[in-house]
Amino acid sequence: DKTAYCTGFPDEAVKVTEKPGEVEVRKDRIQKIVDSVRKASSKKSDDDYGGALSADPILEQACYLPTTLDGLPLMGKLSSSSIHGGGGPCYVAAGHGCWGILMGPGTGEAMA
Repeated sequence: DKTAYCTGFPDEAVKVTEKPGEVEVRKDRIQKIVDSVRKASSKKSDDDYGGALSADPILEQACYLPTTLDGLPLMGKLSSSSIHGGGGPCYVAAGHGCWGILMGPGTGEAMA
């Protein structure tokens, strides 16, 4: 259906204060993404960008991506002392940033 998914350029790390769904969509950042994708696409003329994003975006969203200080995902078992309520074992696999969708299957296999 010629739909393109484009992800943005990360900002500096910040402490998240907004609630889910309240993250500001910054129009200047959206335009930077659109311009970059259009520039990289097969431009046929000044008025026709062809390829990806030949039309204006139909949906614009913003979100925070979980990352770590060193950029490597956190993967492993939590110690029993860090689990609230003392339940069974708890495993964590997070911090992939914008690569989460791509790395998810391999992370799942590694965790299994």
